[in-house]
Amino acid sequence: MTIYVTFISRLSDGLILAGSMMDDTSYDLEPQKNKAKQILKTLTFSSPKQLAIEEGRFIYYYSIDHNVVFLALCSSSFPRSIAFSYLEDISRDFLRLHATEIEAAIRPFAFVSYDMEMEKKRRRYCEMKQQHKLDELNEELKDVRGVLTKSLEDVIGRGEKIDVVTQLSTNLVADSKSFRNRSIELSKGAGIRQYVPYAVVVLGVALGLFLRAKLF
Repeated sequence: MTIYVTFISRLSDGLILAGSMMDDTSYDLEPQKNKAKQILKTLTFSSPKQLAIEEGRFIYYYSIDHNVVFLALCSSSFPRSIAFSYLEDISRDFLRLHATEIEAAIRPFAFVSYDMEMEKKRRRYCEMKQQHKLDELNEELKDVRGVLTKSLEDVIGRGEKIDVVTQLSTNLVADSKSFRNRSIELSKGAGIRQYVPYAVVVLGVALGLFLRAKLF
């Protein structure tokens, strides 16, 4: 299990600011690098802040922080919690150093000076392979089981924007609220209707007593 590639990009236009790649030449990762760049281009300001995107034996993890995207291409067996911890570590460090310079960047890899630091972090997190180390770290890390997972085909194969995921979930929530409110209204209406026959009887009796008192 390993982290193969890491990219840092600007959310607004997908411009890659920095990158790190495993130096093992036995892997041809060019197709996956291109797909990672496609993913970065699909992101919008309404995209989920974290997402796991599956593709066979690979998985792309990304995290958005202060309108900057941090993406890691990992083996599918790489622990999710470790991957997001790695991205969080990079985002915290990179933004501390370069937050005020990001919007002014006009060329790809404008922050190439950060590549070496990112590579150090990548290797350090990849070395966390012993089970006892994973167990210790998993105890300390925040729970990321709730992070959405999509297939690569869903994200770039069909040309959809990742914010569609958010929109669909938003629509479901809105529909469920509308249904709930409508149910409450119907329940209230049904509750009133069930007492109508009794009201008619009571009014009838009252009217009868009133007429009897007047006539007799």
